[in-house]
Amino acid sequence: MKKKISIYVDADVLEYFKAKGKGYQARINKVLRQEMLRETAPSYGKKDTSSKSGKDS
Repeated sequence: MKKKISIYVDADVLEYFKAKGKGYQARINKVLRQEMLRETAPSYGKKDTSSKSGKDS
């Protein structure tokens, strides 16, 4: 489901997407979705540096 919004973007950012032709709004949405998923995806195989490792120093 799509929701209509109004946002401000830098002129050069908008021009970049518009220069690629029809569908620039869909491409902007795709970039935003990719970033959202990257930020919310679990970090498999990465060390958790937010807590102690349990080793005594």
